[in-house]
Amino acid sequence: MSKTTLTSVFRQSQEKLREDLKGLKFPKDYAELQKIINLHIEKLLASDNDFRNSLNASDAELLSHALRMSLAFQKLSLSGSMNFKAMSVQTAYEVDQSSDKNDVVEDVLSLLPTVICAFINPWLSVAVGAGTVGFKKMYKRNGKIYAVNIREVKKDISRDITDKEIQLILSGIESLCVEIDEIISSIQADRKDILSQMQYKIDERNLERLYPQLLNSLQYLIMEDMKNEKKSPIIQNMIFVLQGYGYEVVEYSKETTGFFVKKINPNVSEETMYLPAIVKETEGGKTIAVQGIVYVPKV
Repeated sequence: MSKTTLTSVFRQSQEKLREDLKGLKFPKDYAELQKIINLHIEKLLASDNDFRNSLNASDAELLSHALRMSLAFQKLSLSGSMNFKAMSVQTAYEVDQSSDKNDVVEDVLSLLPTVICAFINPWLSVAVGAGTVGFKKMYKRNGKIYAVNIREVKKDISRDITDKEIQLILSGIESLCVEIDEIISSIQADRKDILSQMQYKIDERNLERLYPQLLNSLQYLIMEDMKNEKKSPIIQNMIFVLQGYGYEVVEYSKETTGFFVKKINPNVSEETMYLPAIVKETEGGKTIAVQGIVYVPKV
């Protein structure tokens, strides 16, 4: 079964994002485009999906911190500080064909500032004209001054977003998902390595490795107690303490023969336990802490 990644979850949802982006116009709808993208990324990281559910509590918390930082950064984006709709409107000037080109203007000097502004700096002309949408261009012919009406025209220069641009956006988000997957994978690998090292140190720091002579001495004490009809409370308490640390005293039988080493002893006529085994409970089952000893008769 393949591992669930943010990249795989995004690939399942990218067609929905593609449809949401179609029909938007540049630069007028840039703010809306960024909003749609941010919302999609937020859903990928924060919503209940296969990727989110595959993370443990630690990784999910890490992802939440990354998401909060990302969203905080987005608040500083250009979409909130620039008016892209205004930027999509271009001001042009056209000759009003309906105007009377023989109209002679008496007070030429009063119109000159507006005329100059209209043809040198269109943005300034709007400010100077204080909202005026009509200007007069002055010209002289045969000693007479004539005026032509100039009309200010607002044109939307926005264009539809292209399929190529949408694909670039999708590829960019997929690259982001790949990077997040790599970060999460690296963290999980580091954690696994740390846990492995910790487990190794735990395994190395146990009674059978640090104090083998102690366990061996306990074998003899426990065996002596087994021979007595009246059990020693001290020995029984020691066995109880061993059990608290995951150790168990095992007597010899056909089922437990694997915990014992057999030694030939000509003084016995049948298999006889000399020392009990001490085993330890682990995730893989019971393992030998100290082998027991069984005497077998000489053939």
